[in-house]
Amino acid sequence: MTAGERAAAGAAICDAANALLAARLSPGAVVSLYSAKGSEVDTTRIDAFARGMGLVVAYPRVIAKQRLLAFHAVTLDELAPARFGLREPNADAPGIAVTDIAAFLVPGLAFDRSGGRIGWGRALRCNVRGGVAERVARGAGLRASADRSGDARAA
Repeated sequence: MTAGERAAAGAAICDAANALLAARLSPGAVVSLYSAKGSEVDTTRIDAFARGMGLVVAYPRVIAKQRLLAFHAVTLDELAPARFGLREPNADAPGIAVTDIAAFLVPGLAFDRSGGRIGWGRALRCNVRGGVAERVARGAGLRASADRSGDARAA
């Protein structure tokens, strides 16, 4: 993909994700986003949309020795450089219980019907998925992908 094609596909993915958030979540609900790394879709547009509709936005922080993720309610400006080239919240930022998160937006190259994915992350997000209540894992699962033409599809 060229840079222009990638940008167009990313915008389409963000628009599809925003439509799902608007359709499935109410003000006050919590959505977990990621801070893009490398060629991942930039979620800045989704962050702004979610906050505009009154959602709480959480970002993950890697707890390295436990191979787990913790989630924190922070703004993009509060994310700091961390391991693996990530930007994460500080450990003292307000925490969010994983079971309070209504929707997760995660990067990935491909997803299966059970939520498994191919992507970065040393399976940390898979560890989270396994610990999430059934209503969260299956209720508002949020995945969007773009094919080579740049058409976005929500899965």
